[in-house]
Amino acid sequence: MKGGFLYHVMMYSILLGGVLVGIEFASLLFGSYNGWLVTVLSLVVYIYCMYQFSVKYRDEQLNGVISYWRGVQYMVTLSFLSSMILGLFDFIWLKYIDPDILVNLIKEGESSLVTLFEQTDDLFDDKMKEELIEQARSLTPMKLWKSKMSNYVFGGFFVGLIMSFFTRRVNSDPFHEIN
Repeated sequence: MKGGFLYHVMMYSILLGGVLVGIEFASLLFGSYNGWLVTVLSLVVYIYCMYQFSVKYRDEQLNGVISYWRGVQYMVTLSFLSSMILGLFDFIWLKYIDPDILVNLIKEGESSLVTLFEQTDDLFDDKMKEELIEQARSLTPMKLWKSKMSNYVFGGFFVGLIMSFFTRRVNSDPFHEIN
């Protein structure tokens, strides 16, 4: 038993964040920042790593026994720390290396909103349309970082709720206390 909860989750969140940064970096090199293939690949890798790392934590740190909520706690913490790494990469890339990507995302958002407004003319009044377009224009690297972090934490919570059911293992001794 090496380290503990914090040591284990920090080491594996660095690994998960690095893998996700690698996927995003490769997509940026090929010119597809927001493509569906990158999103699906990141999601599959994310879920696979969450499962593998929680099983590794259970087996190495807790002697093969983990409660449901301890598994959820591990996965949410892992998601939070790895999303900080991925968000930091995005922030640096969008702020200093290639800010044109952000301009293109804003233009895509505006055109999507205009298309939506044309299709559903009766649902939005003029003031609401202007506010939505202004929100799309006010996109910054920091807002994207915060958005990515919140998405990964909530995603980690929901993935944790499901995956902890599969990684949970309790001792057959009813009087054994589970960490």
